This record gives sequence, structure tokens and C-alpha cells, in this order.
Amino acid sequence: MRKILFFLLFISCALTVGAQSDTITQKLLTFVSNVRAFNHLYPQEKVYLHFDNKGYYVGETMWFQAYVVAGATLAPTAQSAVLYVDLVSAEGEVVETKKLKVENGRAAGDFLLKNNFYAGFYEVRAYTRCMLNFDNAGIYSRVFPVYNKPRVEGNYVNKKMTLRDRKQSTEVTRQDALKLSALNVTFYPEGGNLIRGVENRVAFKACDSRGQSVSMSGTLYNAQGEFVATLSTIHDGMGFFDVTPDIGSYTAKINYEGKMHNFHLPKVQISGYALRIDNLNSQNLRVRILKSPDMVKNKVGVMLMVRGEPRWFEVCEVGDKGQATFVIPKQDLPTGVAQVTLFSAEGEAYAERLLFVNSKDYVQLKPMVHTSFEPFKPINISFHLADPHGSPIKTPFSLSVYDAETVVPTGHSSSIMTSLLLTSDIKGYVENPDFYFEADDRLHRQALDLLMMVQGWSRYEWKTLAGVKPFKVKHWIEEGLLVDGAVLSDVRKKPMGGVELNMWLSSPDYLSQRGTCITDESGRFNFLLEPFWGVSSLNLMSKQKGKTVRSSITLDRDFEVAPRPYLTYETDFSWAMKNTSGVKVDVDTSDNPPYAVNTDKDSVSREYRMAEVTITDKNKWLAPRAQYATISYDIKKEIDKIRDKGGREQGNFLDFMSSMNFLTCKEERIDVVSDGMYLGATYKAMCTYKGRPVRFVVNNTLNNGPDFQPSVNEATEDWSESVNQVYVIDELLAEDVERVMIDEEGRSCYRCEQNTVVIYVYTNKNGRRRIEQKGIRSTTFQGYSKPAEFYSPSYRGYVLPGDKDFRRTLYWNPNVVPDSLGHAVVHFDNNGTCEKIVISAESITDSGLPIWSEGDVQ
Repeated sequence: MRKILFFLLFISCALTVGAQSDTITQKLLTFVSNVRAFNHLYPQEKVYLHFDNKGYYVGETMWFQAYVVAGATLAPTAQSAVLYVDLVSAEGEVVETKKLKVENGRAAGDFLLKNNFYAGFYEVRAYTRCMLNFDNAGIYSRVFPVYNKPRVEGNYVNKKMTLRDRKQSTEVTRQDALKLSALNVTFYPEGGNLIRGVENRVAFKACDSRGQSVSMSGTLYNAQGEFVATLSTIHDGMGFFDVTPDIGSYTAKINYEGKMHNFHLPKVQISGYALRIDNLNSQNLRVRILKSPDMVKNKVGVMLMVRGEPRWFEVCEVGDKGQATFVIPKQDLPTGVAQVTLFSAEGEAYAERLLFVNSKDYVQLKPMVHTSFEPFKPINISFHLADPHGSPIKTPFSLSVYDAETVVPTGHSSSIMTSLLLTSDIKGYVENPDFYFEADDRLHRQALDLLMMVQGWSRYEWKTLAGVKPFKVKHWIEEGLLVDGAVLSDVRKKPMGGVELNMWLSSPDYLSQRGTCITDESGRFNFLLEPFWGVSSLNLMSKQKGKTVRSSITLDRDFEVAPRPYLTYETDFSWAMKNTSGVKVDVDTSDNPPYAVNTDKDSVSREYRMAEVTITDKNKWLAPRAQYATISYDIKKEIDKIRDKGGREQGNFLDFMSSMNFLTCKEERIDVVSDGMYLGATYKAMCTYKGRPVRFVVNNTLNNGPDFQPSVNEATEDWSESVNQVYVIDELLAEDVERVMIDEEGRSCYRCEQNTVVIYVYTNKNGRRRIEQKGIRSTTFQGYSKPAEFYSPSYRGYVLPGDKDFRRTLYWNPNVVPDSLGHAVVHFDNNGTCEKIVISAESITDSGLPIWSEGDVQ
């Protein structure tokens, strides 16, 4: 309460001062009000995921607990009830999405890394729908190494990662990481600009070709070649120097590994304001505002925000001395990334600076372990949760205990504390973020202040918050499962307002939901559903005056989050493996790769070739030759994507594939001659794929046109048991087809010319799908994903398994509940080899205090 009163009282004083002055003060105060109004209307959320391990092997399960919090307070969100968690491949395609029910800011989930998955670097990203209104840099993202399944069970010493060769891969939508030079130095003037005639502090960051920080020193020279300042790194490649620039260029000369490197400072601005902030004092924050001599004396506003919320504001008029100074008590500020903005009465930001306030608003757990670490023997761990004042904490927490000897090294070291308080509000890789919270002395405060100066992005953009820049809301808060979209006219695709839309949904548990709404003037509609799990059948019908009306019914459910480039440290962490065995990374170019197509009916429409395939009676339609397919398409889902956006899909199958930019087809005339007699002409579609010849295999039968008779050698599987109709590729409709698999390398092709692409086409087993009437939309809708249950074997009183228990994660519980005194105890049994464990516990209290603990125990 004290912090809120502080802000309100200060604004009251500021308003009093403004009343005695001119309207400039009122204009400046308006922007402060705009920021508060924006945060009220468009509150931001943050997501953090706690995982059971740091890296994985093919065949393992990736367990996680999600924490969804309000961006300003870090308290569990009271807004979004739906969380999306994507497992994304190295190429940038979504392998699987979990749609989780958020309750009290928490949601548990898992991804099974199936035996048919390719090894490689997988990204897990998590977001609520309303988070997509802001910069995608605010989306939670973490990259995990996934290694080949050990050839010898339990052998985690020799790690091998067989990567997919790019020439064999599917469409690559993820950009490559930026290629860096041997030495890279970037300069960051405090406040944003170098101002002529004003003493400027300039921070810098030095890194090598992998993006890792390096130590270096150098010298700064002006345009006349005169010495200006020396440069020397202080912590993790960061440092600073002071300079009073004049017009002209400035060059830093740095000798690194025996070679001279030249780097230029940003261009000097003729006039403007500069910020100088002293954040090294533990009690107070000192803010200095400096202006160039030629700047006209005028009033400006200076505001400090923490996590986007205004916490301090002052109207400032820099006098003849060219500077003004303010002191802000830190005790009135919460822990987190703060942002000081100097702005004009027109809303122009003159200068901006990030800093970090450490009020120690977090809780570190210290578990007690009771065990001798004998094979298969019980392990007991006790916890006591208390806040900084010693009061017990009853908040549930997630807990992982894993075998320290099998830990997979990665470049990731963030915790819920460092993520929510620090890294989620800035952009770029932070090396060893835990370092900045080891102590609150001058050394650590200086290192943390340097980090703030070299980060070029903040989650909270001044112009948007202050109302200077328009803000467009594309996604609203999801309070539950939401079916929303628009009704458009069938041909011209214009919004149809005042239309009655009927909805009925049949869920897998035989529960049905129905609803009716009237579209607004933009044709928009929405239905808030009761919670259900799994995939349901969804039907929508548009009516006017009691009759079905021709229309196009769109749905908002394809969010299209663009895959970000991987940072170098995320895929090259050899620097973090000093005390571990090396990792062998291969690129698979063999003719018999260990993968095939994922045939999971609930998987995404674009699927990757994975591992071996077992043909069963239920999956008899899957061709053995299709194991070479590079990519698979669920045609019904592809059609749904087009309809969701109000598009019109091509009826003919070849035209449909051409519209998706996979094929180029043209008709070719063929003269039919028999016994020397001309019988007429027919036309056949001749197609190419990425400029290469194509061979179609329909229902596992080679298909080259109406006159083609398949031979025994060409047939790979009997399809006639489920499909009696014989299809010709030229005559297929998109509605006839269930799945398409593409072998880009042509290794499954029989007697093909070189460079041929084989396209496997599988029609619907139950015949052609019913073609929808205009104004009626039949599709499916994904409900919540139900998390699996972690299995922890118990050996007490049972026959021991010998030495065959090789679990790496010994215990995972997303919801450990302390008692009224803050005590919690967990029990589980050891595996057959573990002698040292890692304990990782994390949570967030109802008041927004992060809780964490991680460390080795032996």
C-alpha cells in the first residue's frame, strides 16, 4: 500500500505545482495519465516455464509448469485463462501445440519427444493470446538440445545429435543466426544519443563470433586523430567511458588477438538532452539531466516507470547551468527493470535509459535432503517457505529432481526470478543472470547497470504507452475457450452485420454446446465455451430472416507467430562444457535416414519425416515407401486455414496444390492413336515441383493418367480394402484428399529420371467429404490439452529391477503444496546409478514474489 500511496501523493503535489504554472505542465502530466490509462486498458502479461530438465534425448518426455503473471505486479494473472505452448523445430515449423487451462496463473503440460522425432535444437515458446498485441520479443522462448536416443540404454556419456541436412529438410522458415566477425563492439550512449558539448557516458559491449563476451581494451580517437579516452571491459565484455564530443567522427582502435580492429561511435547530435544516472548507491537513485548549450530553456517531463507502471514524475526546467538533478528513494520502488524517460510537451522522447532496482522482492528456498544416495533407496527432501519477513508461504511450487551426472549442458541459466524480474523486460542474451543477484554490493550493481545500458530494447515502448503512437488491438483477452471470427459476404468478402449465427459443438466426452449471437457492424462474433478437453466437432450456420444466407465464416485461431532466429549461444554451447564429455553433432546425408512421417492424427498439418514406421492394421494405408517423405500435409487442415482467413480454395486438387505454391501445372495435349488410327486428343496435367519433375503415387499406386495400368512392382500397399474408387490425379478434387506426403529427394521413386520428386496422395477412406453449403461452416475446434501424469516408481517391498532404471528425472511434481507453516516434504525412490542430484524448485506468490531454488546435492 505504501508504494501506491507514494505515487498518488506525488501526482497530487505535481498537479498543484502545475496549477501555478502554464499549460506546458498540464500537457506533460497528460502523458503520465495516458501511461496509466494504457496499462489499465491493455495490461500486459508475462509467461515463465519451469522444466524438469535442462536438455533431453529422443524418446523422453519434456515436463513443464507454466506461470502466467501480470506484467506490472508479477501476481498470478487474473485475465487470460488459455495458454498456448508450442514445440517448434529448428526449421521453424510448429511440431505440436498445447492449449492449456490457466488456473490461478498456473498450468502444467508436457511434450513427448517421440521415438520418431529427429534430434536437433527445439524451441519451446509460450504465450497468451493478448500477448500477441505486443512485440514478439516478449513471448517466452527457450531452446533445448535434443540428442539421439542412446544406442545403449542408460549411456548418457557420449551424446550424439544427428541433424537433418538442409537439402533434405522441409520449408525453412527460421532465419539463420547473424554471422558475426571475430570481434564485435557496439556502443550505447547513455540516454540514446551523443550530444555535442555535453559530457556523455558511453557503454559498450564486446563479443566474439559466437556472441560470447570477451575481455578487451583499446583507445578512442577523434576525427583529428587525437587521443580522447581509454576503453577497458569491466564485466562480461561490458565497459564504459566518458566523453564530451564535438562535431566529427570518433573511432575506437582495439588490438584483439594480434589484430587491430576499428569501430566507429554513433553520429554526434548537434543539440539535445542527455541523461546521467547514478544507480550505485544502495539507498537512492540519482538522476541528472543535461542539455546542450544551444537548447532553448523549456519545461520537460521526466518519468520513472518500473515494469511499465509510473512510479515517479517531475516537471523539469534545465537552467543556465545546463543541468538539473533529482534524488529518488529506492525503498519506494519495487524490484525490476526501470525506465527513465525525458519527454517534451509534444510527447517526443528526448532521452531514455534503462536501470535496475533491486529491492530484494524474491524468496530463495533452501531444501534439506535426507538420503545416502543408494541405488533404489528412498530419497526424502523437506522445504520451508518463508517470505523476507519470516512469515510462512503457503504457495504451491513446482519441483524437479534430476540426476546430476546426466545433465545436458546448455547455454541457458535463467530462473523464474531472473526471468520475471530481469530478462523478460530486456532483449538479447544475458550471460549468467544469476550473477547479478549474488550480492547487492557496488561491484554487482555496477555490472547490472552496465547490462541495462547495453540493452537496446524495452518491453514497454514510451510512444505507445503515452498515446503518441496509435495502438491497435488485434487479440483480446481469452477468459476461456473462445470461438471468434467474422461473417463475410460470399463473393466480395465484406463484413455482414446483423447476421444471426448459430453454433453447435460436440466434444469427445459426448457433451454438446450450443449458442446463438448476432454479428456486429464489422461482422464479428464470439462464443465463450464451457471448458472441455480434446478436439470437438464445430458447426456454424449464418441466417437472416430465419433462412440460411450465403456467406463466408472466418475464424481467428491461426496466430502465425513468426519463428525467431536462434542466437549463437543457443546452438553452440561448447564453452559451457568444460567439465563434461563432448557432443558429437552429425548431419544426416545417408540414403536410409532413420525417420519417417509422423502419423499422429492430432499432430499439426505440416509434419516432419521422423523415425521408423510400423505398419499396423489401423494404419495399413501408410506406405512403406512414404517413410522417405520430407514433409506431410493434412489437406483438411490446410483447407481450414484458407477458410479461416476468408479465402476460397481451389476445387481441383492440382489447382489447390498450385495455389499453395507447391506445384506448377499446365495442361499438355496428348494425341491418342491405336493401330495407326487417330482416335482424338486428350489433355493431361504436367506438373513440376520447385522446377523438378513430379511422379504422383495415389493410394500407394503409381498414377500417370487415365490410361495408366499399374504393375505389381509399382504397387507398394493394397489400398482397395478401404477405398474402392480408382482415382486419376487430374480428376481429383481437394475435398477427395486426406493427406499428401512429398519425397523431395525422390529416393522412394521406382525407375525415375534423375531429380524426380515423388508426391504421395491419400484420399479419404470414407469417400469424398461433404461439400459445405454456403453459409454453413463445419470444422473442428481444439479444447484444452490434458497433461500426462509423471510416473515415479516405488521399490519399497517390490523386486528390484537390477540396474535397468536409468531415469534422468527422478521426480517431477508441478504442484507441491506446503502446509500452514510453509513446510513441505516429498518422497521418491532413487534410480540404479544416481549419486548426486540437482534440485530445482520454482513458483510465484499471490503478491508476485518469485520463489526459486536450484543446486547440486550429493
